[in-house]
Amino acid sequence: VYEFSREDPIGAYAIDYITHDCTLIVAYYEIRIDITFRDVRTPLDEIEYVGSESEAKRLLCQALENYDDHLTLYATYPGQPDYAALVQDYCGAHLKEQSAQPELTVTSYPADARNRIVELVFDYPASRLELRSMQQDVSESLRAAEIYVRYCTSETEKASLLFTYLAERFPYQEGTSRTPVYSALCQGIADSKSMAQSWQLLCDEAGLSCRTVSGLRGGEAYWWNIVTLDGVSCHVDVLRDLLDGSTLRLRYDEDMAGGYYWDAEDVPACPAPAPEEEEPEAPAPTEDQPASEDPAEDPAETPEAQPTEPETP
Repeated sequence: VYEFSREDPIGAYAIDYITHDCTLIVAYYEIRIDITFRDVRTPLDEIEYVGSESEAKRLLCQALENYDDHLTLYATYPGQPDYAALVQDYCGAHLKEQSAQPELTVTSYPADARNRIVELVFDYPASRLELRSMQQDVSESLRAAEIYVRYCTSETEKASLLFTYLAERFPYQEGTSRTPVYSALCQGIADSKSMAQSWQLLCDEAGLSCRTVSGLRGGEAYWWNIVTLDGVSCHVDVLRDLLDGSTLRLRYDEDMAGGYYWDAEDVPACPAPAPEEEEPEAPAPTEDQPASEDPAEDPAETPEAQPTEPETP
């Protein structure tokens, strides 16, 4: 009874507890078994059997794409993948398609066994229907931004107009949300990470080269972006510029010193471009020097115009 209810994956998952009673009847025993089952999320005949981490990852991504509230796997491979990291990686790579990253609860039956049933429970901040509606709103906002800047003649002008698109939509407030990109693009509430992710999506939609950078600002975790505009790379902190009510400020490495910290080996350098050298102006002619020394322009040597004979009709 103990082995089946505690060490077998099916028993550990489905059985709450078992009691047994042995009764001696003349020369044999009658054994009575009473089983109390758990209220399981997944019926036993619907559990997915997986033999590798790659197969488990595929089913996990499929569940996240559908906004499922749980996924139950019968795992027959050694090792325990980091399911929380897999969820975070998927949601980070699908910001446009994923409205929210769920809170994850992982339970193994039995724990630390090679063959085990793994129950993954996803806690979303809203229903599946509401999340899909948020996803549609984000797509429409990105599409509107792309149309807003489509006629810009330079990448710098396009980035500046993208910032104007954000600034004119809401009076932005700093705050956290469980639907980060939706809140940043459709409600005007953002923190550094959600705004950096939203700016990344806007740049991707508009065809601008952009990457999200994580580091420190004032000793705390902070996110911003690096964009390449007309061949020049620079830092942009969209959240700070929106909260300050200013225009988009293009910062170089020298401008970030003293407040921002990042891994210089992982992030490309953004030095300030060298100022263009102005061509020296030609000196003004003096009184002793004629304005032009080109003999072709000397009126004394210019041949007189010869009269032309009228054409014969």
